[in-house]
Amino acid sequence: MSNLFSSLGAFGKKFNPLGRVFLILAALVLIAGLGVQLVAGFGGSRLTDHRNDYYEWTGGTLLIEEDEPDGRASFKCQVEPEQGGQRDVSVGPSERDRPNYQRETYEPWFSGSAQVSCGDYVTVFTGTFADMRAFTQSRMYLWLGGGAVVVLLVLAFVVGRRRGAGQGNRGRPGGKG
Repeated sequence: MSNLFSSLGAFGKKFNPLGRVFLILAALVLIAGLGVQLVAGFGGSRLTDHRNDYYEWTGGTLLIEEDEPDGRASFKCQVEPEQGGQRDVSVGPSERDRPNYQRETYEPWFSGSAQVSCGDYVTVFTGTFADMRAFTQSRMYLWLGGGAVVVLLVLAFVVGRRRGAGQGNRGRPGGKG
């Protein structure tokens, strides 16, 4: 196992144990971030532009996201609760996260369930998946996750390549011992 980590060093130099810890942490943060991204992405239900294709919204946060952004200003979806009239909801560009990226979040204004249909290809997320998807598509997620990986890799190379710290010249060419 130590041969694996020693080959990762810049220009063939070995990492000390602390550097290995930082490398492992960087890999774990990267894997966890990708895992959350995958779970959030597969947690939605796709709707087509056919009028008879709908999603049964049973409560919690609803996030409607266009599958293929085409730069339009917005589009409409219809929400028809079991009790009450149909309401059109507008889905437009998300200025905070990605311009020209149509996504909108709604909270239920009714009790019970509702049918959601759209005149476009969309993915619908509800509950925890809606929250996860909104977070993983934000700039903050990109900057925090990417920043954490970069900081851990820098620490691995800066701290992890200091060999023999506190040992004087021992183990170095020309040193004693």
